Amino acid sequence: MDSNRNKYKSIFKEVLKEIKPSEKENDFYIDQANEIVERLEKVLPKDTEVRVVGSLARGTNLKGNSDVDIFILFDKKLGKEKAVEKGIESIKKIIKKEEKYEMKYAEHPYIRLYLNSGLRADIVPALKIDSIEELATAVDRTPLHNKFLLEHFNEKQKDEVRLLKQFLKAHGIYGSEIKTRGFSGYLSELLIYFFGDFLSVLEYFSKAKLPILLDPKNKLFLDNSFSRKFESEFVVIDPIDPDRNVAASVSIESLARFAIFSRLFLKDPKVTDFYVKGYSKNEAESLIKSLSDMGIEIIIIEFNIKEKSEDIIIGELNRLALILKEQLEEQGFLLYKTIDFLNGNKGYIALITDKYELLRVIRPGPDAFIAQGAEEFLNKHSFVFIDNSKLYAIEKTLIKNIKLASLMILKNLKNEDIDTNNARIVDKEKILEPLYFSLIYKFLVVR
Repeated sequence: MDSNRNKYKSIFKEVLKEIKPSEKENDFYIDQANEIVERLEKVLPKDTEVRVVGSLARGTNLKGNSDVDIFILFDKKLGKEKAVEKGIESIKKIIKKEEKYEMKYAEHPYIRLYLNSGLRADIVPALKIDSIEELATAVDRTPLHNKFLLEHFNEKQKDEVRLLKQFLKAHGIYGSEIKTRGFSGYLSELLIYFFGDFLSVLEYFSKAKLPILLDPKNKLFLDNSFSRKFESEFVVIDPIDPDRNVAASVSIESLARFAIFSRLFLKDPKVTDFYVKGYSKNEAESLIKSLSDMGIEIIIIEFNIKEKSEDIIIGELNRLALILKEQLEEQGFLLYKTIDFLNGNKGYIALITDKYELLRVIRPGPDAFIAQGAEEFLNKHSFVFIDNSKLYAIEKTLIKNIKLASLMILKNLKNEDIDTNNARIVDKEKILEPLYFSLIYKFLVVR
């Protein structure tokens, strides 16, 4: 690994040139954010504070990331409901006719404002608190996160955060939203704070074994009691709230991908490891053909969906996919994985399975030495065999085709946001691009 040190440094320098915003770009976004702050201050009570938070304020933003978070901090005596009400009312007052906005929902409503300059601002009402004991809503923590990191980060570490964010982004595991279940920006910042730099983060995760339990504030590796406390194998304690796991949204699969790509980079560092793969129709068709030649079938189910937030629809698709997989497996079908995604105004579930028709299903039974259970099992089934001491039944299946079985199952799964009754199998060519990215980021390990 030491022999690669100079190569690492050269790559990091090259990548930072591409991902670090110029002073001019940063100044532009800061000016835009401050202009919104000034508008808000004119319509809000004098004892209300408006603060820019998030990666722009902390200096860890990536080039071209035109998102900004602005918090309206009301006196805590006002209470959550009144603060949200007054906040939304005040935000609507400052929106110009030519500007678009939409209501968004986390623990409570906030407004996403789209400026003509391309800036997207999430404006969030919250209560001003000085310590976690005064917490009324989850969003109240954010200004305290800002304060902690601004007090503890130096300029070099800000660039180390940018490298980590870009690396995670390139491998499809950056973002805590449901569709990704990856590493949030705040978690990335805490990992750099804990380990010191990007390379040290990769070195740790390339060798780490579960559970991974970290306390950034005190720079401690924790004992297994914290895994039990948070019911998670990946715990990163929030420095401003000891009862919160910042890594709660990270799936074990995202964590596993991070471990694998950390090892690959450390062994053979490449600049391309920091960039999202481009789309090529020929490459997509070639990948799907290669899987098909090995007997893998990819079945695409398309759904009509309601106009709701992406997080809600993805969450419902994910739930449907899990139920569908479970019920198909109960019928004897083999599924390697299900992948859910959106494309335009449609929702999709991809089933990754083998090319075959199911002629029979094997039903596991009791141990032969459990007399009553074994007798009942033998009376119930015509074809039974023993493997060691366990009984199994061979049954003919009523539905041989997994496509038909899937649609029949879905018709019985009612959902308010997804039309399961009119689910349909569609050709892969129809959604080749989103399918390709789903395969390389959610199924295969592709470098």
